[in-house]
Amino acid sequence: MMFAVGVIGMVVLVVGCGLFLGLERAEAPGEGSPRAGVMAAPSRFFQAPVASGDAQVPVAFVLSQIEHHIRLEEAAAESFLYAPTAKSLHAPTASRLVN
Repeated sequence: MMFAVGVIGMVVLVVGCGLFLGLERAEAPGEGSPRAGVMAAPSRFFQAPVASGDAQVPVAFVLSQIEHHIRLEEAAAESFLYAPTAKSLHAPTASRLVN
């Protein structure tokens, strides 16, 4: 009984994958499509393309801001370890990068 259920499940899986892949191939642009010769630009997940002429922030400035934020967070953690209270645990940070 379990063997029959397994075989039927495999058949359904194979047919479903075949239909999905067949539909994907059918939707691909063909030779008659007006966009057939146009290549898509590579997608960028974390950043948008930068237009020429835009001013960029210097790396040294960004690193100094991150270092300042880390120093503030470490100081907050040390003060909590020195005197742990509920108030100091939920106190807002002084960093401009958070909140």
